[in-house]
Amino acid sequence: MNNGRSYEDSDYVSTSVAAQLLGFHRNTIVQRIKSGKIKAHRVEREYRIAKSEIQRIKEGRITD
Repeated sequence: MNNGRSYEDSDYVSTSVAAQLLGFHRNTIVQRIKSGKIKAHRVEREYRIAKSEIQRIKEGRITD
């Protein structure tokens, strides 16, 4: 559902892509979104996570 745009071209990623980039299971990403630990936008039935949020998490700025 990326309309031909690659990750580099988009400002947001799906929960599945976020899970791959971060080394988490997709369900963990969704749980952390629901608990407020990961910021995401709801688009129809799916969440989208900003690339800046992925970077924040990679830099260790996420709490368990």
